Amino acid sequence: MIVRKVSVLLRFLCIARRGIGYDIRPVPAPFWIFGVFTVYLLSAGLDTGVAFATIIIYFALSYQGIKVVWWGNTVNSTTFDGKSVPWKRVAKGAFFGPGPGEF
Repeated sequence: MIVRKVSVLLRFLCIARRGIGYDIRPVPAPFWIFGVFTVYLLSAGLDTGVAFATIIIYFALSYQGIKVVWWGNTVNSTTFDGKSVPWKRVAKGAFFGPGPGEF
């Protein structure tokens, strides 16, 4: 009975493998060349647009003396880390790590 189940499983795997091999057909080269070229141009265009927009926005705001204030610009100075507030304090007379002469 086990041999029968194994043979059915192997037959199914062979058919599945053969079916997958026939389902994936190579696509003609001109389509891929056109597709890759189009994606390359789209990516280059979007990157260039972001770069130009960043430069234009920077100079437009800096020449007018406008300062952009939002939580992303001030969060680093308003947290405990920015204010140098320690999480825990070392007791008086104790050391952080080995004391003098203990290393």
